[in-house]
Amino acid sequence: MSEYSIKRLFDAFGRKATDGQLGLYVDWMTKAGRHAESIIDYAIQHEERLPTISKLNGALQSKKTSEKDHYDPTVERCYYCLDTGFVPYLHDPEGVSAGIYYIRMYSCKCSKAKIGVPKYFDVWGSQQFEQGDYGEECSYPHVVDLEKKRLNEQLRAEAEA
Repeated sequence: MSEYSIKRLFDAFGRKATDGQLGLYVDWMTKAGRHAESIIDYAIQHEERLPTISKLNGALQSKKTSEKDHYDPTVERCYYCLDTGFVPYLHDPEGVSAGIYYIRMYSCKCSKAKIGVPKYFDVWGSQQFEQGDYGEECSYPHVVDLEKKRLNEQLRAEAEA
């Protein structure tokens, strides 16, 4: 399949591949794996000239980077930080917070934890809020944010009364 795809790429630009070129582009397809076909199809449809290996590598890097930005529901994420490395802690209104509840971030205990940031569970011991009435789809950062909103709405209502 890979040799056919490379020949198709060369044919699309009116070029005949030498054995050496064919070998280099087949090696690139092996490296690109499942992304190779879509990158070649894109090149055939949008490029004006036969793309170099360097140009194909750039497209491959872009594809891999954009893929990381998409959420995959089959991958289990850290409940406390959602794989960000940070766990939120809700602080009471005080001093500079101008009378509202606010969140500060601490480092998680998972492998995504950030070095140099105080660790949430070292500072606070346990999680601040339980899952409670929040659905199973709510992870800890969502629970903290919803509690912050609820408490701040309560403060506003008291201030207006």
